[in-house]
Amino acid sequence: NNGNSIAQLSNPDIKPVEIEMMVRGLSVLKPNELVKEGDKTSIIIRNQPRGEISVKKVVVLIPKIPVPKLDGTLAVLPDPRMADSYQRDFAITLAANAQVTNDGVIFASDKVKVGTTIEIEGPKYLIKGSVMDVRY
Repeated sequence: NNGNSIAQLSNPDIKPVEIEMMVRGLSVLKPNELVKEGDKTSIIIRNQPRGEISVKKVVVLIPKIPVPKLDGTLAVLPDPRMADSYQRDFAITLAANAQVTNDGVIFASDKVKVGTTIEIEGPKYLIKGSVMDVRY
């Protein structure tokens, strides 16, 4: 070795990755019918289509409010005002294979980290949210 060697590029480490996406205040008439577990959906990162990803889990989040009880304790109940509203929050778990590096997850040449804005697009929706967890 004469000190002029070039670092060898190794094969990227491709692993199954889960991305937890938070969607806030989406206006939707039928929230339980919009995105379904098992669906394949397109993922858009930084306004660039980046391929297909699987929907692993969908949770429609119902806000809860504290309600005082007669004995002085609090009960936490679903907010009844949401029954008249078409705005919903979602936690959506997405799954795909992605490159895992020391600097995080790279999905089709874009880094995906907590806080990254992503979109998913299906036949009936284009939903924008942010990454709240990345697991691998």
